[in-house]
Amino acid sequence: MSHDSDGSGLITLAVMAAMIWLAWTPVEDRITGKLTVYPIVCEPGQPGPSECTGGRWSAHERAVFGVTPPQSVVVQFAKWEPAQLTGCVVLDRLNWRCDQYEAKDGDVTYHVAPDAVRFLPRWRWYALKYLGIRP
Repeated sequence: MSHDSDGSGLITLAVMAAMIWLAWTPVEDRITGKLTVYPIVCEPGQPGPSECTGGRWSAHERAVFGVTPPQSVVVQFAKWEPAQLTGCVVLDRLNWRCDQYEAKDGDVTYHVAPDAVRFLPRWRWYALKYLGIRP
């Protein structure tokens, strides 16, 4: 009988679980027709990097966009409250433009304050939110 005394089996299991977890949201989004994004906001008055002048980046609640291409409808679920965006033209789930937001190949831009709001890949957002690792 062999025992895993060095913990390599547990490490392998943890790495596999992390990979599945990181992959789940994109798969779920494809199934449901949504796009999940991970915003960071420049918080003024806090010491921080130069890209966030006079402040520091803070991870905010993720936002989910429900996209219906045939009707050119985009609904934003921020803090789980739905709000239909206005002035939308939709090509598909990953490519659309509305008055305030735009998605190109799944990368979202917020037109109202592009220097104060950015969207990160999921793993970088979690690194900032829970580990304090700067973007």
